[in-house]
Amino acid sequence: MQEQRSKKGFTMAELLIVVAIITALAGVSFIMVHRYQRSLVQLERNEIAKEIFVAAQNHLTMAESQGYLGRSSDDYGTQEASGDVYYYVVSGGTVAGAGQKMFPLMLPFGAIDETVRVGGSYILRYQVEKTSARMLDVYYMPLSGKYLATINPATAIGLADGKSPYDSNSVLGWYGGEEARNLILGDKLEKPSIEIENAEKLRIIVTDPNSEVVAPGGSGTKGTSNLKLIVKGETSGAMLEITLRSSGSYSPTTRTDFNDNTKYTVVLDDITTDGMHFSNIIATNGTFIPGEDITVEAIAYSLNYLTNIAYSGEASTNSLFAEVKKDASGNPVASITNIRHLENLDSRISDVSKVASGLVITDASQADDLDWREFCEAIAGKDGSASSVRIYSHDNSVRSSEGCFLPVSPTYELTYDGKRHSVSNVIVNESGDAGLFGSLDKADISDLKLVDFDISSSGSGNAGALAGALSNSAVENVLVINDAKTETENVSSASGAAGGLIGRAESTNVSKCAAAVYVASSSGSAGGLVGTASGGEIAYSYSGGHTEDGVYPSGSSAVYDVSSTSGAVGGLVGTTQNTAVSYSYSTCSAEGGANTGGLVGSASGNITGCYATGLLPNGKGGAVVGNLATGNLTDCAYFEIINETTDEDGLISYLPPVGNKNTDVQAIDEDTESYEEFCGGESPADPYDSTLLDYYQAQYYLKSIAALSEGGGSADIKRTDFVYTHHGDWPAPEIFVLNTAS
Repeated sequence: MQEQRSKKGFTMAELLIVVAIITALAGVSFIMVHRYQRSLVQLERNEIAKEIFVAAQNHLTMAESQGYLGRSSDDYGTQEASGDVYYYVVSGGTVAGAGQKMFPLMLPFGAIDETVRVGGSYILRYQVEKTSARMLDVYYMPLSGKYLATINPATAIGLADGKSPYDSNSVLGWYGGEEARNLILGDKLEKPSIEIENAEKLRIIVTDPNSEVVAPGGSGTKGTSNLKLIVKGETSGAMLEITLRSSGSYSPTTRTDFNDNTKYTVVLDDITTDGMHFSNIIATNGTFIPGEDITVEAIAYSLNYLTNIAYSGEASTNSLFAEVKKDASGNPVASITNIRHLENLDSRISDVSKVASGLVITDASQADDLDWREFCEAIAGKDGSASSVRIYSHDNSVRSSEGCFLPVSPTYELTYDGKRHSVSNVIVNESGDAGLFGSLDKADISDLKLVDFDISSSGSGNAGALAGALSNSAVENVLVINDAKTETENVSSASGAAGGLIGRAESTNVSKCAAAVYVASSSGSAGGLVGTASGGEIAYSYSGGHTEDGVYPSGSSAVYDVSSTSGAVGGLVGTTQNTAVSYSYSTCSAEGGANTGGLVGSASGNITGCYATGLLPNGKGGAVVGNLATGNLTDCAYFEIINETTDEDGLISYLPPVGNKNTDVQAIDEDTESYEEFCGGESPADPYDSTLLDYYQAQYYLKSIAALSEGGGSADIKRTDFVYTHHGDWPAPEIFVLNTAS
């Protein structure tokens, strides 16, 4: 029993010894691990100190060669007792004491990683002899470290003494001494070049003639060269550095495409990719202003070897548009040469409303023809799908349907001058207001041609090729056409208003405009030019129809130019509310209920100097106005024979000019005299119907807008193409009824 206790006691003693040994070893291990970790920190900070040293020396050499050092001789920094040795302290990018003029010479923006340049604390010591200077050493610590922000710089310098010291568990990085004096001289760097592509994307292409590896002269050692792109905002003064190639631990940006070892593409604005808008990319420096001009410059340099700094030279462009220039009144005008520029007028897409810093862009001028299909094909590339391209808002709160344009809806008063250029092949599929522009207030749009549009609002929104909805605006000289006749609904809405030009216009003036496309609404008002107009005026404008062999298609399978299941339908305007219509016409067929008219479906307002030729196939409504609530028709006319019907007894009847009132309107029938009296001569024409093209030789025989307006008091009416050239088709009764063809 005693023997057993002795053995047990011995075992316990051994256990205690083992525990003690383990504890001691653990303590030693902890100390070793701590020292190892601190050594890693030391190596990292020493390496950063070296990068600062090399960058500063290379820039000092360049400053010396360019004669800048002498200009700063009164501000070299804090002078040591030796007389020609100086130092200065940088803490968080701020120079302490003297040396402010030297800092931009030694470490300008882009010289080293910006997180080090302004996010660290360091001391630079250098020696100056007349107009030359050389680095002696660098002391570095992160801004959060104990030393350089609090300790006397001279003390920190004394601590180093050619070594890397520790003090109170703070690690001070250092580079200098013998190693610095023996830095290898690297090969000369050639300057990179810059190309700007400001089109479907804003891309900066940097070509670097230096190889990926720089071989220092006379040494078998090789080191990696560095390449950066510097972006500067011309209005804001904001700066951004983008690392393209680095020998340090800084990774290349994800928005850089590496074509090969010498060519890099940086995308600064891409509205077809979430998070790649200019406002997203420069978010790291929030002082940039979307829409400002930017200057870009590429820099090739080394942080390992003494060599030159090679600059590409600066190149400039606009961040959102082709360019922004001030007009004679000093207002900034955005130049539009690409679909991206047009979409960037929308604050949702570009964040262009971020204009508190003195850059307010409200005017735009189109300088080239735009094509949505070509834009999509360019974005997709040869291996991509153009039908999957979509537009994203800058915060991804809004996106277009695949393959669809996103209607431009600025939140500011926009003046848009199309300069007689075209926009083609736009496809819009929205639940809200749909068109080239979605919803605009206090806009002024002029001189624009819209070709082959497919606009659809599937919800309660309004639809129009130019705009879904306009209020307090003005539209002048805008034409909407198709290149070829297509029996489809080019502009359609579900429950909103639909118009060939504008869906809903409130307090908006439309002048010298035309549309020749198919328009339909399920339950809203539909018009060949405007769906619903409330207030404002429609003048010197028309809507062109579609015929086959000179006559309107009819019957259950026919597609009518303008139609609505239950809303008001008009060849020119579906509904007018206190809106004047003057010196305008329509050659559109219109299908709807009782509120259907060849010119206006449901009208409230005066109608002056207008005519309509369209077919109303169901015999309802009126050849000019379906339902006239208020207002008068003055000097108006219509083709009576187009809506002629014969009953089973052979009796002929005609659709009245106004569906609900007896109104004096000139009827153009088979009487040759009345027909010839109404004709306005030969005006240029661009019909879809080949019969009209062959028979009339591209001449419109009815009154053009220019002819209608001769007594209308418009002095500049003939300066507008759309008012004397008719686009679209018209009925040809003289061929079939008057038999004047020969």
